[in-house]
Formats: sequence, C-alpha cells, structure tokens
Amino acid sequence: MRWVAAVALLGLWALPGGCAKQETGEPGGQAGEAGWAAACGLESAEALVVRASDGDTLLLESGNRVRLIGVDTPETHHPELPVQRFGEEASAFTRKHAEGRRVQLEFGPECRDKYGRLLAYVWVDGELLNRSLIRRGYGYAMTRFPHPRMDDFVAAEREARQRRYGMWADSPTDGRLANLAHRWDQLSPEGHRQLDEYWDGLLRSHPAFGAAGAAGAAGAAGAAGAAGAPPE
Repeated sequence: MRWVAAVALLGLWALPGGCAKQETGEPGGQAGEAGWAAACGLESAEALVVRASDGDTLLLESGNRVRLIGVDTPETHHPELPVQRFGEEASAFTRKHAEGRRVQLEFGPECRDKYGRLLAYVWVDGELLNRSLIRRGYGYAMTRFPHPRMDDFVAAEREARQRRYGMWADSPTDGRLANLAHRWDQLSPEGHRQLDEYWDGLLRSHPAFGAAGAAGAAGAAGAAGAAGAPPE
C-alpha cells in the first residue's frame, strides 16, 4: 500500500498544474508543452515576440510579458536605478535574437512572478536564450531562486568570466575604475601606481578610446561601454 501511495503522489507531481519541468535537454514534445502552456493560462507554448523591453524581459503578441528564468541582465529601465553598464548591450542582444521571432516557451517551477509576468525558458531556433545571455557575458546566473537549469547557468557564467566575455571584460568605462579615480587623494602611493598601471594597460587594449581616456577614468564613466563578447 505504501508503494501504491508513493506512485500516486509521483503521478500528481507530474500533472501540469505544478508547472514542474525536466532539468536538462531540449524543450518537451508538442503535446507536453501544450499541456504546460494551458496550465499557465496560454493557448500554446509557441509565441511571437513583439518587443524586448529589457535584456531579460519580453513582450509577446498575446500581451503577456515574459521574464526569462535564471538570468539577470543589467538594468536599463529601472525606476530607481540609472542605466547600468552593459545594460544597453544586453537589451540589443535580446532584441536581435528574439524580436519578431516565433519562440518556444518552457516553464519552470512557477508560471508567473509577483508582477504577473510569465516565467519561462525561451528557445529560439533550438537555442536557449536565457543561457546564451549568460554564456556570452550579457547577464548573471541568478541563484537566489533555484530552478531546474541553475547549475548549467552557473557553469555558463563561470565560462564567461574565465574568457572575459561581455561585461566581464576589462573596460575603460567600468564604473569601479571611475570610483577609484574620484578617490585619488585617498589612495596610497602604491594605490596610485597600481591604478596608473591598470589604466595604461586598458588604453593599450582599447586604442579606440584614445586621448579621450587620458583625461582620467572619471570622464570614462559616462562613455559608451566597451564589449568583449564572443563571436556570434
């Protein structure tokens, strides 16, 4: 009897109402995805993306907004924060790869967040957009809210950091560098030396930045971000 009860409980867990998904691999079959879509209030798991409102947020033709699961890109439209470094680049990447495209939605442990946005993995021509943003250095792997693909996303961020892709690349426009320059008088002689060496190295690796950067890192903070993204 205990064995029968355990099987019954597993069967209930597999029903679409729980919105739990497989951990790895391609999105599920057409029938399975349709069931998960219906459980989340959609007619189909296939959708047309009208607009990317941010690097990690999409607007669908149906009017639904989608928040990509497991990835956090720098802010560009936050009501209390300025545009963050590499936010525009992340938004441009998502626009290029998703706007005007028919995508496949794969749902995670929850259908919607507290703002009513759909929570989904988004597949574009067989490529998982959530993971691509992280692996190419356009976003962070979110670990605050566990999800089935979290370990894979964390590994993708580790690769991006090691290869210094995207926002992980050194840049003359990095706000941290500007902050050090603003605090020049508070730095020790050794701090001055290290900052000068670091700045000179950045100028050598970003020759296009040129003489504009020679005025100091403080002036660089407002310039356009430099990218170190991998090839498409």
